[in-house]
Amino acid sequence: MSVTFKKVRITILLIVLALVAADTWLGGLRTTSWNKPLWVVIYPINGDSSADSQALIDKLKVEDFSSIEQFYNEQSRRYGVAVDKPFSLQLAPQIQNHPPEAPELDANPLVIALWSLRMRWWAWRNDPYDGPLPDIKLYAEYYEAREDSSHHSFGLEKAKLAVARIYASRHYKSQNNLVIAHELLHT
Repeated sequence: MSVTFKKVRITILLIVLALVAADTWLGGLRTTSWNKPLWVVIYPINGDSSADSQALIDKLKVEDFSSIEQFYNEQSRRYGVAVDKPFSLQLAPQIQNHPPEAPELDANPLVIALWSLRMRWWAWRNDPYDGPLPDIKLYAEYYEAREDSSHHSFGLEKAKLAVARIYASRHYKSQNNLVIAHELLHT
């Protein structure tokens, strides 16, 4: 009985591994072919539960990120990319849950791999966007703009997702869009 259960469990794990590997490979092909615009969905998160962050999130519009699209449109022409508009940015409803905290850069590779799996699981579970399946998910985590604050953003190339930790102030709009554009490059 236990030998059969072990074989079933190993078979299921191998199937999951094969599906993740296939999705990663196909996603890589899809996002580097530049045949059509990549569908990028931005998911706002109130990172510090502050009133300032919430006020900014409540007023967000997809147009607030238009400078990112303009930048990539110009760069695609500059570098001869076949598609005129490499990214199509969309705005999702706000997410209430926070992503798993990233491990230290010098962490054990197994710890990093487990965190990556938790991050993918979290992203799959936190997707309130009601539209086409995005090619890239970008979580914009807003924090009050303070001199003593420092938040690290990151992007996961194979998972096609990123977390941009940015400031909840219209004064930082250009800087925030620069951080978002940078994290998109990681995906």
